[in-house]
Amino acid sequence: EAIFQGPHQPPEVVVRFLRDQDPHFAAYRYLAEASGVAAVWQPGRPYYNLPGYYYLHHRVPFYDGMAGINNNLHKDLETIHASVSHFVTDDPLLDIPGYIVEKEFGAVRILRREQNEAPARQWRSFTPTPTTGLELIQPIIQVAYPGAPPLPTNDGISFVE
Repeated sequence: EAIFQGPHQPPEVVVRFLRDQDPHFAAYRYLAEASGVAAVWQPGRPYYNLPGYYYLHHRVPFYDGMAGINNNLHKDLETIHASVSHFVTDDPLLDIPGYIVEKEFGAVRILRREQNEAPARQWRSFTPTPTTGLELIQPIIQVAYPGAPPLPTNDGISFVE
């Protein structure tokens, strides 16, 4: 169990890849086969502790706990509805007007937008943001790879609109 426990997670969060698997993996496998998946938000967990695109298997906008907040998706219901077709959550209290429970996997629920035929905002581009501050990561990269180009200044998500 110690091998697969995330380094930045509380002790009760253990990502089991092989046996007694974390129900998030089943939820993402379900979404891979589901129709109408236009954009997914998983609040509450960082990307590195999620099944991510490998299991989601759709080329759609995907937001982890911080990406949704950093891109102001939560500012109002109109923005949420325009940006997210499905939520994956293990928070039993998460209730978003206009979303219904589509499927449950133990404590993990998939919420689907009721008006799910509406499109979701698409990304024009995505330049990953390092998880550590740029002031720390750039010197490390320069020592490890002296000829490496500087990190991009336009990191983050830009939308088509």
